[in-house]
Amino acid sequence: MKHAVLPEIVVAFRKLSVAIRILSEKKLVEKMNGVAYQFIVDFQRILEEYFGEHFTSLAVHKLLHLPGDCLHFGILDSFSCFRFENVLGKLKRDIMNAKKKPLVTMTKKLKINSNFQSQVHFPGFRSTAKPIYSVADQVIVEGQDFEFYYGIQWKVKLDDTDENGHFSACNGRIFKLNHITYYPASGEVELESQEYQNVEAAFELDKFSLKSNCVGIYKVSGLSNRIKTLNLDDFEYKFVHIVVNNEIYLYKLI
Repeated sequence: MKHAVLPEIVVAFRKLSVAIRILSEKKLVEKMNGVAYQFIVDFQRILEEYFGEHFTSLAVHKLLHLPGDCLHFGILDSFSCFRFENVLGKLKRDIMNAKKKPLVTMTKKLKINSNFQSQVHFPGFRSTAKPIYSVADQVIVEGQDFEFYYGIQWKVKLDDTDENGHFSACNGRIFKLNHITYYPASGEVELESQEYQNVEAAFELDKFSLKSNCVGIYKVSGLSNRIKTLNLDDFEYKFVHIVVNNEIYLYKLI
């Protein structure tokens, strides 16, 4: 992005990104609340200079109130409205399609969805098929073990692609996940991984000398050829994996 837009605009969005991450992290929301507020102020000031005052819509202005709200209500996820907003489109379509008795139709659908969700042990992983896979040199089919296995995968990976299997251990080191091994008899889970030798800040904001690794944004390289086996208890955070100009950047999921 830095090669396509002015450096000042890049800095503005970096500050906004860091501010949101501060307000989303329990360990930082009070300690660095003032820094987050100043970054949001700088973001609005810089963009007003380049795009005009009309850029500051009501939605953008509301960003200034987030640091104060977090002091009263906790981190951003504690009072997020996205869960409800994401459903509005579906509710509208359902109501429009229900030509007669829309309230009755919606009540029935909500009841069905509620019953279905209560049966799901791990959100996002449910299958009515019977896939077969290898677990600790055994071959098992769908059942409790199958749901548990995919629940573990959901916990340590962003999705089911190899690229998004990056995580940090409790000692702070960052790994690329190669394979998950589940032992049904003992209930143990092993993570076969490779460690990144070089982990550094992706960028630094000069005004506060704040490096991005303080809020979980890293630039990594030098993947070791050695395979290490970690236990599930060693797992701490998973990451979003982004490649820019053949360089790997990792954003911690809070």
